[in-house]
Amino acid sequence: MSDFIMFLSDASAELPQVGGKGASLSRLASAGLPVPDGFHVTTAAYTRFVAANHLEAEINVALETIDPAHPAIGSPQSWLPGRRRGASTPGRSSRWMV
Repeated sequence: MSDFIMFLSDASAELPQVGGKGASLSRLASAGLPVPDGFHVTTAAYTRFVAANHLEAEINVALETIDPAHPAIGSPQSWLPGRRRGASTPGRSSRWMV
């Protein structure tokens, strides 16, 4: 479909492109098992989003606060949703045009 979106039914979806859950869903769909219609947002899209919004340093700082013994404490999940809401996305910016 594109470098940024792949259908769940796309048998070519691989772990590096769509992550573990996405690759597993694609394998299930390819095997004929019932998987709801949907799509993956690819790792390329995520990487481009992070770079376009200059979030690398902020993410790295947040990751340093994670306690491996208690990963949910101090996790980026508490601040990342707010950062995504105000960030530039393909629908909001011509920078995303390829």
